[in-house]
Amino acid sequence: MFLDLPEKYGVLSVMSPPIEPRDIDDALTVPAHGAEAMTVQILAQIRDSLSAINRKQDTISKDVGEASVRIARLEERNERVNRIEAAVQSLDARVDVLLKDKDRRDGATGIVGVIMKSPTLGWLVGAVITAWAVLTGKVHV
Repeated sequence: MFLDLPEKYGVLSVMSPPIEPRDIDDALTVPAHGAEAMTVQILAQIRDSLSAINRKQDTISKDVGEASVRIARLEERNERVNRIEAAVQSLDARVDVLLKDKDRRDGATGIVGVIMKSPTLGWLVGAVITAWAVLTGKVHV
């Protein structure tokens, strides 16, 4: 490359023509001298740095993709959990209603059961019914 500075500064500098390798690996095999050697070395370092950046970017891209999939699964799982919680609350309300109804029925049949199972109370109820029937004239003794 030729570098021409304006003549008003009184500087005129000439560099050797650039090396024209087909790719950077060819440049590394060309014996370079002076500034060319440093340029080749800098280009090689830039190439290595860009390769490392590309590998890191691929890794990060893969990690982001995997994280996106996990986030989507978690969102689906949260929706299912919310639906299950709503169903459980609905079932709890229904079970409470059924238990109250069962308790009410057990209470009503419990009194009758106590009366039927107690011989003393049974004799007493029988005597009261008999006395009522005799006194009202339903039964003649």
